[in-house]
Amino acid sequence: MEGTKKTGGLAKSVVDENGFTWDHGVHVLFSHFNYFDSMMDMVLPKGEWYQHTRKSPAWMRGRFVGYPVQNNIWKLPKEDLMECLVGLTELHALIGELFLGCLPSDKRALMQLFK
Repeated sequence: MEGTKKTGGLAKSVVDENGFTWDHGVHVLFSHFNYFDSMMDMVLPKGEWYQHTRKSPAWMRGRFVGYPVQNNIWKLPKEDLMECLVGLTELHALIGELFLGCLPSDKRALMQLFK
């Protein structure tokens, strides 16, 4: 469904009365910082910019999982959730080892992938 008579939403192009084509490109700013948001409100007049709530879930394992997926793994089936948690725990431990400089010798080859 479109909110206007022309299709394309925020990604459409329009031709003005002089024949110029103008793209309604999407300029995106994602912020969760009150200071930054208040600055945007101060420099951009009210009504001159759009705010949208992002809703772009991913279809996974027979269900929609909210974006970003890593913040919504709790919606996955229990087995997949556990696999994700184990993977995140292992990755966290590996990153800790890398930064602490105590990387076991059997993982040094893996470290080469990050160079």
